[in-house]
Amino acid sequence: MQAKFLFICENCGREIRLKNPQPTIACKCGAVVSKDVSASLLPFERNKLGIAYTSVQRVGGAETFLRTMTHVLGASLSGVAVLSPSIYSSGIRHGLDAIRDLAKASESLIVWGFVEGLPELVAEHPQTKIYAIHHGSIASTWANEMFAKQVKITGRGVAVNQEVASHFGVNWLPNPVLKPTFGRIANTIGKPRVLWNHRWSEEKRPELGIEIAKALGDVVEFAISAPLSIELPANCVNIGQTTSNVNWLSGADVFVSTATQEAFGYSLAEAAYVGVPIVSTPHGIGSQVAVQLVDSDDPRAWADAILAAVGANTTRATAWIDINHGRAAVEQWARFIDSDIALIGKPKPTPKTNEKGPGTELEKLIKSLGVEPKIGCGCASVKRKMNRWGVDGCRVPENHAWIVDRLTANAEKYSWRDTITAATNLASHPSLWSAHFLIRMAVGGWIDALIEEAIRRAACVESAKL
Repeated sequence: MQAKFLFICENCGREIRLKNPQPTIACKCGAVVSKDVSASLLPFERNKLGIAYTSVQRVGGAETFLRTMTHVLGASLSGVAVLSPSIYSSGIRHGLDAIRDLAKASESLIVWGFVEGLPELVAEHPQTKIYAIHHGSIASTWANEMFAKQVKITGRGVAVNQEVASHFGVNWLPNPVLKPTFGRIANTIGKPRVLWNHRWSEEKRPELGIEIAKALGDVVEFAISAPLSIELPANCVNIGQTTSNVNWLSGADVFVSTATQEAFGYSLAEAAYVGVPIVSTPHGIGSQVAVQLVDSDDPRAWADAILAAVGANTTRATAWIDINHGRAAVEQWARFIDSDIALIGKPKPTPKTNEKGPGTELEKLIKSLGVEPKIGCGCASVKRKMNRWGVDGCRVPENHAWIVDRLTANAEKYSWRDTITAATNLASHPSLWSAHFLIRMAVGGWIDALIEEAIRRAACVESAKL
């Protein structure tokens, strides 16, 4: 089977490859994930910057960079595309064709993590400035090898690490960091809260994090972002591999980073911005923002440093992040892509929803059969998406499968099947239904028939306008 969709189980890390999108993905470890894995076919709009990634996962520095750039420079983005879709890139256009369309719509394009199709991309779009981007440190072997190959093809590069930029002779642009909109919450549990929130990978040394928790014992509450299958000490709270740690970070007394390498350290930057004391290795920005530096694999040394950090003054660390990676860093990126600095922080305009199209026709059909959409059923979202896709977009296999999945889920949840079957004898209303619809109804079932009829009617409306 040729896999079209790649999923990474957040519980055990196993790869799950599927030929067709599914609303529910089950892993052999027992974890079940429900995700919208549809691929949006909305056209990219001509703008300053496009971002193309090999894939998007749940957590990581590259993913945090992408979310930050989308937020701070959203009004200047032509779009985002990925080479290989995952459950975390739902709704993002994927594949080489999508990346080609993005390059065509962008004055500058950042590419990360792939060389497949890159020579052709550069040759086909000489008007677009295509930059490879390096998110790692100089110690990151994979990133170095990939970046070297990409720069050889593109002739341009950007690195968020100054040492990497100097080594490869490319542009250095510091990571922008979003200033938090929340503050710290007073601790009322009677003991310090310690937070270890990182990707569960070798260079982050999660095993050392667990040993540190054991060394600290009951004198602290230790929150750790571990897979569900990991057995943790009694003083640990497993917060999972989450992209949003607002609740835990705002209530933490100490943030811990045990990483052996960091190009930057977004998690440290976020903690510093909030004002949480940091205990870290000297890698990345650790040497700039930590109140205690530990260059050791001895859990006891870490435990002592953590207890010493409780209540420490973090003013210098917060100021350093604000000066070096706050608005000034965003302005550097804006100038780099020749964007209007006045647009910083403004969202990308939401495309207008068509009032007519396959989604509107589907809504009419469903209502004519006696079914009234309920609040929260998601019908409005299906209508908007179908109208934006249009007739051709709704016929694309991935999009068609998404519509079927949504309609099937609603039919089961709200018993539409019974209502529609009992509502009317379709054959007695030839003026309402085409022969094609009645055949589809008999052969493929009412869901497929309704969708096909809605698309057919929308196509007739479009033809009448021509």
